[in-house]
Amino acid sequence: TAPTSTVSVGGVGTERTITNVAAGRISDTSTDAINGSQLFATNQSIENLSNEVDANATHYYSVNDSGMVGGNYNNDGATGANAIAAGVDASATGAGSVAIGTRTNATATDAMAFGNTSTASAVLSTAMGTGSVASGNSSLAMGTEANATGNETTAIGRLAQASGFYATALGSGGFSALTAVNASGDGSVALGGNATQGANADGDDAIAIGGESFAGNSETIAVGRAARALGMNGIAIGSTSSALAEGAVALGDTAVANNADDVALGSGSVTDVAVGTASTTIDGVTYNFAGIAPTSTVSVGAVGAERTITNVAAGRISDTSTDAINGSQLFATNQSIENLSNEVDANAIHYFSVNDNGVAGGNYNNDGATGTDSIAVGQNAVSAAHNSVAMGTGAINENLNGAQTLAVAIGASARTGAGRATAIGAEAVALQQGAVALGSAASAASIYGVAIGGGPGGGTGASAQGAGAIAIGGGAGTVPTGTAALASGARAIAIGQNTTALAQSVALGYRATVGSASSVAIGDATSTGATGVNVAIGNLSTATAGTAAGGAVAIGRSNTAFGDGAVAIGDPSYAS
Repeated sequence: TAPTSTVSVGGVGTERTITNVAAGRISDTSTDAINGSQLFATNQSIENLSNEVDANATHYYSVNDSGMVGGNYNNDGATGANAIAAGVDASATGAGSVAIGTRTNATATDAMAFGNTSTASAVLSTAMGTGSVASGNSSLAMGTEANATGNETTAIGRLAQASGFYATALGSGGFSALTAVNASGDGSVALGGNATQGANADGDDAIAIGGESFAGNSETIAVGRAARALGMNGIAIGSTSSALAEGAVALGDTAVANNADDVALGSGSVTDVAVGTASTTIDGVTYNFAGIAPTSTVSVGAVGAERTITNVAAGRISDTSTDAINGSQLFATNQSIENLSNEVDANAIHYFSVNDNGVAGGNYNNDGATGTDSIAVGQNAVSAAHNSVAMGTGAINENLNGAQTLAVAIGASARTGAGRATAIGAEAVALQQGAVALGSAASAASIYGVAIGGGPGGGTGASAQGAGAIAIGGGAGTVPTGTAALASGARAIAIGQNTTALAQSVALGYRATVGSASSVAIGDATSTGATGVNVAIGNLSTATAGTAAGGAVAIGRSNTAFGDGAVAIGDPSYAS
């Protein structure tokens, strides 16, 4: 490169060839002269290369910049390592990126942008279509102005929008962003476009398929034109179907599931608020049901548009079953009822009736027998004691301590107040354990007392007031009160009308009266005094001791014994 002198073999216009020049050395440092054979070899190589280039020339590839020089004119749009940029203003700045088309941009590693003004700006993103944008990692936007902004999202179709992570939007969105297919929730899927409104999957993991479909909450599914799933985990399948609450399912054209966990099955089906039914009452008996607190409902139709449910398997029948029952099971029940009805008709009760004169009273609904295994017959009859019978208007068997049993009250207003008591007759009263009152208005008020004899009412029947007392004799019908036998002491016995017996005494006969304990008065109008132990036997006889420790005896008609140790025997006699 720095010669010190020159060699000339001729002059200007009188040049000479130099022949017989040996082949010089060919290297990057050689300064030897080169002969014609060496240049010929080089020319041959160039010619062969030219022929090869011509044979392998690129065809059908051109870029027209309309005479306006733009970026990448000098093939410098690919600035990223191993990047490719093809087109006016194409730019591939990310490593391994590809930008093909006018004003395309691939700015991230392994990003690819294809189509006029398309942009792939995230790692492994792909934008295909005029104005398409893939800005999420590993996202795909395919279609005019398709937009995939979330990581690993897919937007396919004109104006399709996939903005949630892992979201998928597929379908043409018409002519504006408002009508675009839109998958905005993480993991959501929107498929279907419409000139009015595209599918919209707004919730995480939501799926919307069909024009105007809307999956508006997490894990919702809306399939069909204008289908709506608004509640979390809701499913709406069918044109204009609606699942409006959490967990609701609407299947069928225009089906609507209004409440949480409701299911609307079939075209036009509509659900309403679930209503629980706890029990029913048949003939005064209440029957409780299982499944009394439903949380939701299933509807197979709507009001005025009901449907039958067919091919239902036979459900289990028990007091806890919540299975659906089919027609054959109800038919069997109906047959049983019909057979029972025929049996009831064949064995109907005859010659038994209760006339309440048109005024309903107690026990009208056959509820007067409240004691176990008890019987109550008649208006206002009550049998509260167990294993007891109350028969007659207002007849009552009381159960004051909850353990009274085996009582019997028969007659209007008859009443028992203790176990094993028996009151038979209108207004008969047996109030103590084992007491017996037999006769109208008879009263046995003491334990094991017995009162036999009726009166016209108001306590005029026989009255046994002492423990184990026996009173036999009713009051005369013409005397309103005080005419019955009265045994008022323990183990007293009073037999006869107007008789009175105190404890351990016996009064036998009309108006026989015992005035002291352990005494005896037998005969009409006989009497003993109020002191001592006395015996008076015979009509109109009287025996009265002088002291409590004494005693007197009068035997015979109209006899009188007065004083301690007095004895009067014979008709009539007197002893004092």
